[in-house]
Amino acid sequence: MVPGVLTWAALLATLAPTGGAIMERVVVWGTGGAAREFLAGLDGRRFRVVAFVETGARPGASFSGCGVLPPEAMPGLEYEHLVIASAYFDQIAATPGQAAPGGGRTWCVKRQAAGIKRQFASPEEVPPGLTEELAATLDQARWFHRLEILPGVFTPGHVPLLPELIDYPGLVEFSGRRVLDIGAWDGVYSFEAWRRGARVTALDIQDPARSGFGIARRFLGADVAHVLGSVEDLSRGTHGEFDMVLFFGVYYHLFNPLRAFFNINSVLPVGGLMLFEGAVLDLAWNFDDAFQDRKALIESFADMPLTLFCNGEYGNNRDWSTWFVPNGRCLRDWLETAGFAVERYGVLEANSRGYGVARKVREVAVEHEVL
Repeated sequence: MVPGVLTWAALLATLAPTGGAIMERVVVWGTGGAAREFLAGLDGRRFRVVAFVETGARPGASFSGCGVLPPEAMPGLEYEHLVIASAYFDQIAATPGQAAPGGGRTWCVKRQAAGIKRQFASPEEVPPGLTEELAATLDQARWFHRLEILPGVFTPGHVPLLPELIDYPGLVEFSGRRVLDIGAWDGVYSFEAWRRGARVTALDIQDPARSGFGIARRFLGADVAHVLGSVEDLSRGTHGEFDMVLFFGVYYHLFNPLRAFFNINSVLPVGGLMLFEGAVLDLAWNFDDAFQDRKALIESFADMPLTLFCNGEYGNNRDWSTWFVPNGRCLRDWLETAGFAVERYGVLEANSRGYGVARKVREVAVEHEVL
């Protein structure tokens, strides 16, 4: 027995309910944002967190008013549920002796969001349509988008549809249009375009059977085609022609973003529209603390087209998949070079994202002629 465990157990005994309903005991592995997320949805009338666990926890450490123990202290605890709120779920779950005792269940906050909501939330917070079977189905995917697939039932992603990216009264009309959604992921914009009457094709490098796209399409009954592929290989000969392209959250992940805009030009007729969105430097300090001391420098070059090469590290989450972040002037110049006229442009201030509408005004050649 690890020293201090008995003392902790004795303390827990003093906190145990003295009568009424029996509360199920929960141990949470992790003390970060995922743990806070779990606690925010926990029904405190039916469940009680008896301890948090963290590798290297120091004696006397606490989190959210409860003690934090090292993993080696877990054999001294009694509980019915182990909730892993850590990015190292696979390693933790595979460690001998870490499973919940007595046939209890081990849960993962990031992989079983729907099941956790159904199990641990207050009954009044659980939508009637969220059955055990549906929760298990939703938890098969790694969700990025949050979309409503049944009344009151939302997929457990963290990125919702942003109306400002697609609502342009008098300029953008979806009904009857052929729409290509590039980088569709779970399809939140694909399905919204379909709902508004468009004929939609979703293009993404991710298998729809592994993302949430296939699941969402099935429950929504959406007639949306999915093509496995990249904007880097997009062409009219292979993919056809579209009236409108949605290009959200992609270009800054590419090694050659300008080539992507040229490829999009190739699948649109003159007059066709591209709705775009992505990272820009304009307000980068709102998204990445490392830019706080560069604010004046960035602002001084606002009228000069510049692009930051991030070397695969940008944002407070140090996103390894971000390569090029242009300022707004540079992004608009890219679009004009690729044969578009920018008709609307704005910046989402919270995370410094440029967005807008560009209309194709001319055909462009990817390569210039050699004289």
